[in-house]
Amino acid sequence: MGRRGRGGAVSSVSDPVHTVGPGRDSALRVTASDESGVLLVVGRFASHGGVQNRVSDLAGSLARRRPVTILTWVQRSRPRSEIRPHGVRVVSVPSLLAWDRDHHSVAAAINTAVSVLTGVAAAVLLRGRWSVAFGMGLHPEGTVAALAARGQRRFVVTTWLVGPLGNTARLHRSVSRRVVLSLLKGAHWIAPETLDAAQELIDLGLSRERLTIVDAGIDLSRFRPRRQADHRGDPDGHGRKLAVYAGRFDLRQKRLDLLLDAWQAAALVGWELVLAGAGEDEIVVHRKTQPLDGVPVLGWQADVASLLASADLFVLPTVTEGSPLALLEGMACGLPGVASAIPGLAARRPAGVLLAENNVGAWVNALRKIDALGPVGRRAAGDRARAWVAGNADATRSYARWAELLS
Repeated sequence: MGRRGRGGAVSSVSDPVHTVGPGRDSALRVTASDESGVLLVVGRFASHGGVQNRVSDLAGSLARRRPVTILTWVQRSRPRSEIRPHGVRVVSVPSLLAWDRDHHSVAAAINTAVSVLTGVAAAVLLRGRWSVAFGMGLHPEGTVAALAARGQRRFVVTTWLVGPLGNTARLHRSVSRRVVLSLLKGAHWIAPETLDAAQELIDLGLSRERLTIVDAGIDLSRFRPRRQADHRGDPDGHGRKLAVYAGRFDLRQKRLDLLLDAWQAAALVGWELVLAGAGEDEIVVHRKTQPLDGVPVLGWQADVASLLASADLFVLPTVTEGSPLALLEGMACGLPGVASAIPGLAARRPAGVLLAENNVGAWVNALRKIDALGPVGRRAAGDRARAWVAGNADATRSYARWAELLS
């Protein structure tokens, strides 16, 4: 019997995959006496993006009850340790190449091998601080967690990005695929965020019995709608209106080129589009926006909630996602949205969000529909978006589930 997803589609992932989301009471207790530490192994923590936000928020939540150490890699010659908010220790070990760039397959393989060695060595040296390792990725993160936890300790693995750019596809292309898979099969839990990611892992050869889905969550107290008195324009909607893209500048995954072409063709009166982010394609993004009026490019925003609080619309042009934080953040702030109609989002049917196929015409139509709603219609769509997030992606429940899996 298939499992019915949130959008009503029946998934081919069948029991015993365990789905834990807001539809069930997943508010789980972790006792104050549970002082066993957690090691979070993550690749891209040093770079700006959704991964860093996910890891930081989860680490802060876990650190309220137990020691948390983040193990990551950076392109430097010596290891480094620092204490972050909530007492979270971040240990950075050397890698040969930067993790937020793609490299030639041979160079990438050498870099991964070296990173596994340095990561395992650091994890072993840190064993006094943790009893469970959490690989936030399959390889090398999951590999390091598996090797470091051999013996009396346990490890958990997660993955979220799906499709050709995702963790599963990367592992499929790895020369060490069989070795890594044999290690991952020993995980206590493999906990993807979506049914799509779970199905990819099953297709890869991992056991259904070890899979449990933990929905992504957003902090509804931090990302919340602005007060009506704070509206940037007048109540009739005649003031200047703001659309926001906040995320990585990575044109392989984020179709900012498509967004800019559609924005120019839509020619919305009284609107401004802001691109906030950082990434490997920053220079290209700046170059593409130079001929356009009313499209400023900001750097990475540490407080993206404030930027969204001043907006009237969020946009997410993309070719693949798991549970995109940019989508959840915009919806939690009570904004209507336009996002790419990729399969994962089409299946989930997020309320208050128009899904557009990745072509200029579809995006132009969606942008014009949002404009035609007027201020009252946009607020109503934003209210539906906020309600959807509250029911499907509340971080309180997600963090409680992670606390249980890592206890």
